[in-house]
Amino acid sequence: MELLKALLLLSGVLGALAEFCVIPKMDGQLVEKLGQRLLPWMDRLSSEQLNPSIYVGLRLSSMQAGTKENLYLHNLKLHYQQCLLRSTSSDDNSGCQTKRT
Repeated sequence: MELLKALLLLSGVLGALAEFCVIPKMDGQLVEKLGQRLLPWMDRLSSEQLNPSIYVGLRLSSMQAGTKENLYLHNLKLHYQQCLLRSTSSDDNSGCQTKRT
């Protein structure tokens, strides 16, 4: 129990010492432009065009795509789950290549 109290105290102290991250205005505008460029990619739902980096980039920007974002994440999950299931049932990984950006 003492170990738990010490851990909670330590995490509270470290949390109090942490600085709040503020993005400078110029960088914020760049992030916003990036989000605007990523939004059209949310409509591309074919398995060849799905890219986790698109989803992460949009999530890091302040733009919210709502249902499009949820649908894109759902399709990403579904695609990679199917790839994992196929790879466990056979040694052939064709069609389940990871995309590097």
